[in-house]
Amino acid sequence: MSQVSVIPTSSPSKGTGHTTERQSQKFKFLGRVEGQIEELKGEVRKMLAGIVDKPLQKLHLIDQIQRLGIEYHFEHEIDEGLEQIHKSYSRLYREDFKVDDLHMVALIFRLSTTTRLLRFIGWWKDIDVPRKFPFARDRIVELFFWALGIYFEPEFAVAREILTKVISLTSISMISTTLRPLEELTLLTEAI
Repeated sequence: MSQVSVIPTSSPSKGTGHTTERQSQKFKFLGRVEGQIEELKGEVRKMLAGIVDKPLQKLHLIDQIQRLGIEYHFEHEIDEGLEQIHKSYSRLYREDFKVDDLHMVALIFRLSTTTRLLRFIGWWKDIDVPRKFPFARDRIVELFFWALGIYFEPEFAVAREILTKVISLTSISMISTTLRPLEELTLLTEAI
């Protein structure tokens, strides 16, 4: 009976060296791409900061950034821009577009609503309702839009925020007091 032995056709050191070289090239490429990404993010930040006296252009830019799905890179700049536009809403309304420009009115409404809603979702996640109160329904979006139906005017943004938070915490509290032990009620008190 003959034995068959397997002899490698190339030495392991050659294959390893080639693999290391390929990985090195890959990392260099990724480093260049990351550098380009950071450079482009810097350009977008400059664009957002550069549009100071033209709120409609800023609205369009923010809209395009959100539609591209990259707004998370520019949260701070977008928040500042929308806050600035919100503060100058009356000037924007009179000077930059006509009363019947439904597109602009809808754009302002959608962008500001989206921003506010994202803040509420962040707040809801920060107090960790799904984990701390698993019996509570996750209804923050529904409650936000309910409050928006009551206080729809831009100047009542703070009232919407307070109403949404009060209703959401009240709904947890009402369920808690009837269904939950004292230790969970302590968690609710800490969240408030």
